[in-house]
Amino acid sequence: MNKKENKDLAILEAAETEFLVKGLEGTRMETIAKHAEVSKRTLYKYYPSKEDLFNALLGHRFQKMNKVLTYPFDEKRSLSEMFATVLDIKIGLCRDSQFLKIAKMLASEQIKQRNVDSEFLKKLGENQRNFEEWVIQCQNAKILSTTYSANQISSYFHALIDGIFVWPVILGQKSEHSEMEVQSNKTMILKSFLFAFGPKV
Repeated sequence: MNKKENKDLAILEAAETEFLVKGLEGTRMETIAKHAEVSKRTLYKYYPSKEDLFNALLGHRFQKMNKVLTYPFDEKRSLSEMFATVLDIKIGLCRDSQFLKIAKMLASEQIKQRNVDSEFLKKLGENQRNFEEWVIQCQNAKILSTTYSANQISSYFHALIDGIFVWPVILGQKSEHSEMEVQSNKTMILKSFLFAFGPKV
């Protein structure tokens, strides 16, 4: 990693800390520059505005998430086995404390109607594309229903996962899920998904 990349990473890490604690409105560029150990001039050279920095941070975070959310397809395994692996990967991310902090911050900014909607939705769509690609592979292998599009199946899947593991935490209805709850919900989602989209016998 070169000097420029190191500076950029330091800025993004400092920005994340500030945004998580103070939100978009309460965060000051001067404070980010101080914690990143760069001059204000350097900070504004990299990111002309706080909104630019905020969106860059989103892009950085979603890029890291995409590397985690890689769903393996193996024609030697059953749909049930593969989907169980998919669930472990997705649920693992949804329970990650850093991910939940970012999600809570984004939800807060959405409620305040900040100008992050289009960038957030764009990155979210990119994030879900990995699952859609996995669905298409399963459909091509004729082990998953083709009655519905990959996009429809993806919407169903993410609505289930987010409704159970993400939104209750963001809205303060739940602090975290116990391992017993995780396994119970995983079994429920697995059965629901296979019933809705799996091969009919």
